[in-house]
Amino acid sequence: MTMVKLSDSLPSEEQVLRRIVRAIQKAVEEDLLDYYHNNRMETMNSLRFIRSDMINENLKNIVVDDSIRLLSFKRFSWEGRMLVDDNNIITYTITTHQNLIAISKKKNRKQPHFLQSIFAIENGDLEGDNAQTTIFPMESFDRNTLEEDYRKIVSGLLSPDSGYRHYVITYEYDRFQVTDIRLILSDKSFNTVDEISLNNLMKPNFGNLTNIVSESDDETSTSKSAKGLVALKPGIKPELVKLLEEDQA
Repeated sequence: MTMVKLSDSLPSEEQVLRRIVRAIQKAVEEDLLDYYHNNRMETMNSLRFIRSDMINENLKNIVVDDSIRLLSFKRFSWEGRMLVDDNNIITYTITTHQNLIAISKKKNRKQPHFLQSIFAIENGDLEGDNAQTTIFPMESFDRNTLEEDYRKIVSGLLSPDSGYRHYVITYEYDRFQVTDIRLILSDKSFNTVDEISLNNLMKPNFGNLTNIVSESDDETSTSKSAKGLVALKPGIKPELVKLLEEDQA
């Protein structure tokens, strides 16, 4: 893999990641909280579903610009979104960390999960540290099936050989507070090649600290420390170590 230096392109990638983090944080800590206060019902099960819709809305309003596209795709009645950074040849999807783990553990799929197809095409040349012990049944779908599914996901707007690299941005939250955001690079079998914390791109929401609310949501995750930063390995594109070493304004 070719070593990539980001001394020139770093500002562009930094701004993209800052805006993505802002989109997630705004959805969980502001938009969802407003929805909770303005739509109080006996049960609030809708919170777990509307959260991702709010993130996608914020991606459209905060992240998309002349070089960042938001591609839509469907899985049955569910609609997904993928960010495409044409300047830096990167694609992103966003999910909770718990969901990413759950996806990799589900067996006997009748069709590929969309991340399975994306990883196979965009990250197929990578190999994670635990590749020998993976339990994800990648062999159940051949290359042609995964490539055909990939073409459907991107609606033909990206070519399988265009060289894009896919990153998943995962987040964890506790009630209405984002507790952890990570940038994860995975191989085609969902083994982690590298990951890096994006916690220092978050801005403190002091207003939320005074709001004592409770949310009945099985997906609520445990707060994680922002310490223990894992740097991306040399040769992995993009090399984002410098981004996270900078002081935040």
